[in-house]
Amino acid sequence: MAKKYEFSKGESVRIKVGVFRAFMGKVSKIDRKKSTLTIIVEVSGKPQSIELSFLEVEKLGRKVSRH
Repeated sequence: MAKKYEFSKGESVRIKVGVFRAFMGKVSKIDRKKSTLTIIVEVSGKPQSIELSFLEVEKLGRKVSRH
């Protein structure tokens, strides 16, 4: 049985809560003990690092193309 909150480094996710709600980013760090992820999102053209709990993000069902 797969774990409900299993994330991989480099995986794309969408933020579900807060100021960055609906932003998409990539997982750069996973802390399973604290159940948190460090997500890199682009804000005003600059990468920003945000720490969120597993419950505050959702996996994207498919790869997002930026063409």
